[in-house]
Amino acid sequence: MKKWKRLACAVLALAMFTCLLPAGAFAEDAADTWDGTADTSWYDADPDADTFVLDSAEDLAGLSQLTNGETPVTFAGKTILLAADLDLAGREWHAISENAAAGGLAFQGSFDGQGHVIRNLNNGGAAGRRTGLFGVIDKAVVKNLRIENAQVNTTDNYTRLHTGVLASWAFDSIIENCSVSGTLACTRAVLIGGLVGQASGSTRIVGCGSDVDIKSTFPPQEVGGAAPAVGGLVGQWETVAENSLIADCYFAGSLNVASNQAACGGILGAHFDFTGPYGITITNCVAAPSEVQCGSMGNVTYIAAIDEYGTVTNCLWPALTDEVNAVVQLVVDWGAGTAEADPDFDQNQCGRQVESFTDAALVDELNANAQSGVTWVMGIKHPTFAWDERNLPADYTRVDAAIEQANALRAADYTDFSAVAAAVNAVDRTKSKAQQAEVDAMAQAILEAIAALEKKPAPAPAPAPADSAGQKQNPKTGV
Repeated sequence: MKKWKRLACAVLALAMFTCLLPAGAFAEDAADTWDGTADTSWYDADPDADTFVLDSAEDLAGLSQLTNGETPVTFAGKTILLAADLDLAGREWHAISENAAAGGLAFQGSFDGQGHVIRNLNNGGAAGRRTGLFGVIDKAVVKNLRIENAQVNTTDNYTRLHTGVLASWAFDSIIENCSVSGTLACTRAVLIGGLVGQASGSTRIVGCGSDVDIKSTFPPQEVGGAAPAVGGLVGQWETVAENSLIADCYFAGSLNVASNQAACGGILGAHFDFTGPYGITITNCVAAPSEVQCGSMGNVTYIAAIDEYGTVTNCLWPALTDEVNAVVQLVVDWGAGTAEADPDFDQNQCGRQVESFTDAALVDELNANAQSGVTWVMGIKHPTFAWDERNLPADYTRVDAAIEQANALRAADYTDFSAVAAAVNAVDRTKSKAQQAEVDAMAQAILEAIAALEKKPAPAPAPAPADSAGQKQNPKTGV
């Protein structure tokens, strides 16, 4: 029913309002808003199909329902295409495959967001349930997807294992061209990552970004007991394979972790492998956090804490501070529980410190070492990707043209020029490409203020001078 209603409303809206909206205004407003119900008709019509298309928030909720039913559907060998931007409207979301574990009924298909965005995901999850858009993905592919303004809050007293915005746990999976933003607040979660809580096996994460603000209030007094591993991108990587990889990714959110024994990393909180001999490879990543606070013991790094098999190369990070005194900690003998940093480890082999993340030369440096298919561009505050609209500057061409029109006018010629001046002064040059509609509205406000101007009345002509007898003189002859 909603799909028919939405189509009718869309036709009516196009007929009535197309000429009234500024260019670019459709970008944010076109998202389908979730009404809280689930629609599985796209699957029920042909369960044996190889490809399924989701074009509404209800369809996405249907995917969650199918993977969490009494007989969960794993979608192994199937492809799911997202065909629209979605707004989950802050309603309580149940993660896709929220009850699964690796190797058992997790999501195993390919989910292609096709460049679309999912906004306002709100997820807490009851005890024992995974959190995020996905709970567990296993031998799956998730790509070309943006998640914006997510609110993932695990603020109960249950000590849950994994939590992340895109997924709680990724096992032997591929995640590429995905970004996440919002907040991730945890009380007793142990493995916490902006993108993924824990990654395992041969998982590969390429061309992804996290602008998530992460806060862990795991009790700081429990030194010697369980403590979280917190990463801007991935919380923990356990039991790797030969091709395990984090490449061409960035973190630009914040880490605020209470536990004194936590391991905190801008890209990866911690990595260890009880089996060896493989280690995680982290390459060509950018750590540009807005804030890093991690307990009082200094177990915090700009990139990661890794075991002796891990490799970090070509990464970029800001200057070390009192809060962050290591780029990478090479930790010896994780398995024995010593968690002792190697004092002889050379940080310089991991990449380099940068003074400014808006230096255009960084893009060339990153592209020279990028994975195939990844292209870096300069964003508003740091390098990012051409599809990452949230971090790319908006187009101010229409604003500049409107300001040029305003500047061509003489304020003294009008009865009140203050509305034009106010509209020009209200221009905010920090907006992103995702906020293009707001920028176009600024231009429209200037143009409307100009159109509303009223010219001052022309001054009355000066009276002609009179002669001594009171007669007016001819202005041409003077008599």
